[in-house]
Amino acid sequence: TELHVLCGQHLIPALALVDSQSVSKLTAPSGQNVVRVKSLGRTCTYTCLPEVLFCTCKSFTTSVVHRGEDVLCKHLLAALLNQAIGTMMCVESNEEEIVELLASV
Repeated sequence: TELHVLCGQHLIPALALVDSQSVSKLTAPSGQNVVRVKSLGRTCTYTCLPEVLFCTCKSFTTSVVHRGEDVLCKHLLAALLNQAIGTMMCVESNEEEIVELLASV
């Protein structure tokens, strides 16, 4: 399909993340938000900023930023797919947590 051509190897793993509800949007009272994606079968959780196409995972840094082989990782694709289909799990957060997550990016 066209989506598979565009997303390549990341489509199926990203759909698995969406299906397992591993993607959540943390929103502070001010409206500031970040997306968190929990990796399947691992204890890692990554911060994604879909608005600027950024993820904190190693794959994004290596394959997207350094090598230019991909335009996104499975975590970022999962976040974008969740936004597109309206199934993003929303979690209320506070300003401090959002700032801390953004500062670690």
